[in-house]
Amino acid sequence: MYFVLLVTGVLTVCAGALFFTAQRGSSIETLVDEIWWAITTMTTVGYGDIAPVTPEKDMKEQIDELRREVPHLRRALTHEIASTMDGDEK
Repeated sequence: MYFVLLVTGVLTVCAGALFFTAQRGSSIETLVDEIWWAITTMTTVGYGDIAPVTPEKDMKEQIDELRREVPHLRRALTHEIASTMDGDEK
């Protein structure tokens, strides 16, 4: 049992250190924060107080937000055009 806990702890710290070195420019700036993120992620607690945000992820989130909003904008525009063509303009 202790062996499993030791291996899990070592893997968690190593994963945190690996992600810390791999994600330069992330919103997580210290090794301790990265290890905390790894612990909360691996234990599936996921408090949400720390999450790595890289410039690429931020741009992807903006593109996803735009993809979610386009159908609503298209629907509103189509409604406006159709109401203008019907003469229901008030």
